[in-house]
Amino acid sequence: MKIFSSLHLLAALGVIGVAGTASAQQVDTSQWKCTSCPYPKGTTGSVDVGVGNVSNSSQKFGDYTGLDKKGAFLVLDGNVSRRGDDGYYADLWGADLGLDSRRLYGQAGREGLYSLNVGYAEAGPAEGPPVLLLHGWPYDIYSFVDVAPLLASTGYR
Repeated sequence: MKIFSSLHLLAALGVIGVAGTASAQQVDTSQWKCTSCPYPKGTTGSVDVGVGNVSNSSQKFGDYTGLDKKGAFLVLDGNVSRRGDDGYYADLWGADLGLDSRRLYGQAGREGLYSLNVGYAEAGPAEGPPVLLLHGWPYDIYSFVDVAPLLASTGYR
């Protein structure tokens, strides 16, 4: 036996919703603080610096990883992060900055509201004609992980 129809239930929920919002008071969230956030507030960062060497017997020599010249090269990676008390954040990190295959990534935004992600990567010979690969949301720079080496192997940068 069916006591309430779906229409009765929907009407009851509508009345409860309207009555609940009419009697609700505005909550002051200005004093709320996150006590369990995983990120430290302020600015942090690190830099990794070193020297590497490439020879003909190097496993990655000449495969468009930036290790296409024999001899010494600069190993340079780093990152910097900024977290504010108001939820704003910014991260910037780079890898292989001493090579022709350098990569830079950035991210900024406000927690729970928005974010902006930017990526930059190079591959291929420095004298090759440049190719600009663009993508849209929801994709990221890793969308080109298979096509970039193919373009680099044909001489494009």
